[in-house]
Amino acid sequence: MVLFAGCTQSPADRVEIVCNTFCDCVSTLPGAIETCVQQCEPAIAPVSDQCLACVYDHESTCSVLESDCETMCFPQANPRGPE
Repeated sequence: MVLFAGCTQSPADRVEIVCNTFCDCVSTLPGAIETCVQQCEPAIAPVSDQCLACVYDHESTCSVLESDCETMCFPQANPRGPE
C-alpha cells in the first residue's frame, strides 16, 4: 500500500494504513492479516502524526517498523496480539 504522507487522510484512513502496515509484517496469510487488522483497529485510534510518519518511513522494513514505530503507535497495546 503506497500513500503519500502529504495527503490528508481521515482518522479512519490513518488507522487502516497503520494497522494494515503492521499486520502485513505479521503474516502473509490473508485470513491472518484480516484478523490482525480487526484486532488492531480498536486498539490504535487516534493515530498520531508521529506514528503515521514513522510508518511511512519504515513500511518496507518490518524489523525497523516494529522497533521504531510500535511503541509510538501502540503505547498501550500490541497489534500482533500475544506472542
